[in-house]
Amino acid sequence: MIGVFVLLVIAAVVCVQLGAWQLDRSLERGEAGARAAQEKMLAAPKRPLDEVLAPQSQFKADHLGAKVEATGTFGDQVLIPNRLVDGQSATLIVADFVISEGPAAGAHLPVLRGWVPADRAGVRDGSAFGLEDPALTPPEGVQTISGFLANSEQESTPSRIPGTLTHLSSAQLVGLWGNPIYTGYLVADATRGSLTVAPPPDLVKDSGRNWQNLGYAAEWFIFGGFALALWAKMVRDEARHQQRDREASA
Repeated sequence: MIGVFVLLVIAAVVCVQLGAWQLDRSLERGEAGARAAQEKMLAAPKRPLDEVLAPQSQFKADHLGAKVEATGTFGDQVLIPNRLVDGQSATLIVADFVISEGPAAGAHLPVLRGWVPADRAGVRDGSAFGLEDPALTPPEGVQTISGFLANSEQESTPSRIPGTLTHLSSAQLVGLWGNPIYTGYLVADATRGSLTVAPPPDLVKDSGRNWQNLGYAAEWFIFGGFALALWAKMVRDEARHQQRDREASA
């Protein structure tokens, strides 16, 4: 009987270890899949924006990182200060891009044109500064731009400082630019002036675990739990049997 107990305990320990290994594998495979998706995203050809996403339509998971191009004109700009980009304190420069061609003509596309160090633009003494810098102004006239689609950030408390936002949120921008507006935004892959191009969406950073390995991990944990439950039942049964023997011999 003791040998059976030992075997069950060993089986439970092995199952838990195998489950933990599968959890690690699920993370590794999830990150590997995300890296492959990131490489595919960067190498993908450009597609017309209206073939991928329409104004005021739901931004879905497969829209993230799509490489698109659009034609239109730049409008007003806003600043999003207090960001960290490539380890530097930065301010994002976001512009209204009004589509001029196709079925979405007249729609507003938020464009992350790039970023500058926080001392070039942002908030100082309760006021925005930097928007008047000619080096940060967008080009005039009809432009064709390209970049990667990203999901609108979650809306938070609106900024009380004119010319700034707390997040790159279409819900906040619609109050400034009006409808129709895209629910996502474009991370421009090229810029001008003293702006630095913002990094494309990071699919690896937001990657999850591989579901197949998660399933295997759950199975091993269940097997381990079953072995422990069986061990506990055998211990209880043995205790009851010994109790009955003592009562019978009394």
